[in-house]
Amino acid sequence: WLVAMVRVFPASGEEARAFVRRVRPSAERDASWVQVECRGGKEEAGGGELWPCRADVIARAAGLHGLTMRELLQPCVRERAAALAREASCMSGKWMLKVPSTVVDNAWAALAPAVMDGKLGPLGGHCIAAKCSTPPTNHEFFEAYGEPEDQFTICVYTPDFSDTYSVFRVREGLDQLGLSRLVCADIYYKPDLYTYLEAKGTTFLYNDQMYHDWRQSSSNRCSGVM
Repeated sequence: WLVAMVRVFPASGEEARAFVRRVRPSAERDASWVQVECRGGKEEAGGGELWPCRADVIARAAGLHGLTMRELLQPCVRERAAALAREASCMSGKWMLKVPSTVVDNAWAALAPAVMDGKLGPLGGHCIAAKCSTPPTNHEFFEAYGEPEDQFTICVYTPDFSDTYSVFRVREGLDQLGLSRLVCADIYYKPDLYTYLEAKGTTFLYNDQMYHDWRQSSSNRCSGVM
């Protein structure tokens, strides 16, 4: 886990465009993630770190650790998980994109400046950070999770998974950047709580179908269709 947490950030005062020219995910060999944060994001998220202590979440998670997606969707379990997220201040989550190695640098070059400059998520969306994995062969961590050598993972974070309007606006921002055309698998949204609880299998709170249903519903409301 310690190796998996090694990340590359922009230098102090470094502009977004300069950072993406200097650090390309496909060529990074000394870290497992390349990461950027929205300027002012830490203050907006409540100060200090953007994410809570993993150990603190697990310590409060009696009976919730290692569950499957099916188990997490059970109403009583989902309610307990939501209560845990609030108690542990673990409300953040991320859209997860699987991107081929042939386009990952271009995808990151489009995404990182939008995140750093607070321009991802129009009309109410709020993205606090994004990160992109580096070559899976860098570290045993990625090999253990079966990450293909020609595929990278991009995570795009929002501060509150229960704020569906903001979450889906950020997803809409990914569309506007053209990232949804570059992925090699469905995009889905995973609360950080599910990661901390080591939920088994592909676990998500929102997926592409739910996003498109939301867009259709929003379009109908704007056009007056009931």
